Amino acid sequence: MLIVVIIEATLVVMVFAIIITQTLIPLWKNEPLFPFFKRRKKLEEALMSAQGEIKEVELEEKIKKTKQEVRKRKVKLGTEGKQ
Repeated sequence: MLIVVIIEATLVVMVFAIIITQTLIPLWKNEPLFPFFKRRKKLEEALMSAQGEIKEVELEEKIKKTKQEVRKRKVKLGTEGKQ
């Protein structure tokens, strides 16, 4: 019976700790509620941003390669036209 009381008391303390850390403290500091879930959202946004940067770099590389190909073809056309 004692173990049940200890487990019950522990659960009550944990619930109060969650209420205090996730709602009351953020309300007191005028911050968004449930900061635990906000951290995941921030990490997901950072990941999306990093993936966007990778796509930009890939597109810039494709543009550079395409411009080089255009220059090569222009040079090739210029030398063939003179012959």
